[in-house]
Amino acid sequence: MKKIVFWVCFFALNACGGGGGEQPDTVPVAPSTYTVSITSEDGGSVDTSGGEYQNGTILEVAATPNDGFMFTQWSDGNRENPRELTVNADVSLSARFLSAINLNLRVHVMQDDPWIHGSGNAMPSWVSEADIVETLMPEINDIWQQAGIHWSIENIIQESIETYDGYQDDIRYIVDSQRDSEGNSDPERLPRLYNLMQPDNRSSEEELDDNLFHIYIFPFIGNTSQGNAMSSFGWHSVVGSWSNKHNDGGIPEKTLLIEAQQNFVRGSLARTIAHELGHVLSLRHDCEQCLMHAQGYDINDTQIQTAREEGARRSYQDPMSIDILSLGDSYTIGESVCDTCSFPEQLKSSLEAEYSEQSEVTLEVIAKTGWTTTNLKNAIVSEDPSNDFDLVTLLIGVNNQFQGKLFSIYETEFIELVTSAISFVGGDKSKLIIVSIPDYSYTPFGQNRNSQNISAEIDLYNSFAEDYADDNDLSYVYITDITREGLENPSLVAPDGLHPSELAYRRFVERLMPIALEKSSR
Repeated sequence: MKKIVFWVCFFALNACGGGGGEQPDTVPVAPSTYTVSITSEDGGSVDTSGGEYQNGTILEVAATPNDGFMFTQWSDGNRENPRELTVNADVSLSARFLSAINLNLRVHVMQDDPWIHGSGNAMPSWVSEADIVETLMPEINDIWQQAGIHWSIENIIQESIETYDGYQDDIRYIVDSQRDSEGNSDPERLPRLYNLMQPDNRSSEEELDDNLFHIYIFPFIGNTSQGNAMSSFGWHSVVGSWSNKHNDGGIPEKTLLIEAQQNFVRGSLARTIAHELGHVLSLRHDCEQCLMHAQGYDINDTQIQTAREEGARRSYQDPMSIDILSLGDSYTIGESVCDTCSFPEQLKSSLEAEYSEQSEVTLEVIAKTGWTTTNLKNAIVSEDPSNDFDLVTLLIGVNNQFQGKLFSIYETEFIELVTSAISFVGGDKSKLIIVSIPDYSYTPFGQNRNSQNISAEIDLYNSFAEDYADDNDLSYVYITDITREGLENPSLVAPDGLHPSELAYRRFVERLMPIALEKSSR
């Protein structure tokens, strides 16, 4: 009986792993929360900084570029924006931005009777404008987004084949062309394709360098060919809407419009166009599994830099010219302050700084110390300004008050001056800024006079100007309150004890700038 008990215990201990044997592995328990960190690089922002989230949480994050910038990708290479994250691990992501380079693309869809391949297959033109706008361009821009480059359609031309003696022979030559024994495409195809383009729709060398790129969609561009960047022909690049590149010269098939980027099969029309545009932007076949190689969609950092440099060169525009006319009296001249301290001069400098190298700001002033509305009217007739200014300011009336002129004169002549000012911006009243009259009673000079009466009369003049501006949908900027700080803050008064100082004018410009920027950009 004792033996039976012994053996039962022995087997029981071994079956249970007891008696000092190895213990089973423990199963790790997944954390219940994870840390998500979302940041942005220069040029934009993100809608969340992240935080602690429960395991399995689906989080949507979005990146917003600043004006003049493009979102390019997240730090993990993903270009979706907004994108969804399934939180199942700690995540650290950064949104990347680049200054936007906007390039113009003219698309030519070549029309002709169906081209006939040697196999007997007919190849009609089939790509529609809707295909280009709704399918091709979004994919092209998605590809080039990583370089901060955006393509806009300048025009889509349904273009007939140029007809000339022998043009049909050229078409047959193109359709029958082959690669040589070393795999090189027949170069003779390209001048024949170029000859088939309508001369009036091509671009001159100057136009090509002035932000205009060309893609020609032909029915077919040769056996085992799908696209060519025609460097010897002004980069008027060609792609085929039919291709047999994917089947090594077999029966041509319609080229795919797009295909899944993560599942490269035969290359799409959108990818081919994006690839050829890469050549136009100075890129070469110098990478593996990328846009500029036989497969792939990625553009590496070196290629991005090269493409952006060429894109920036090609997209350069002549500096924008902003011409300002300032009408008024001593407040416009800037009596008793430096030559660049008046509010028109400071406005000019602020606009130059805002637009940087892309602008050239000029300023013309018609103003003189002591001028009333009558004096300004006469000066305008004498100087006869042009009607092509981009912005005009009008500040007038203090000398009407100071000299005791009838208020009715101001009422009549102010309206006449507004009408003249609008004519100097080509009749566009949105480009006129009326500036209120400063209150000189809050200066040492004004304290020696009936300051209460001065303020009341200045208010009367300003109320009339503001009401007229409101009734006629004109911009009116009130700066009088700034000058009414002159006794409490002597730095707002010029050394002559009467006129605004450089600091006061700077504060004028702070109020003028938002409106001036809006108007000068129209």
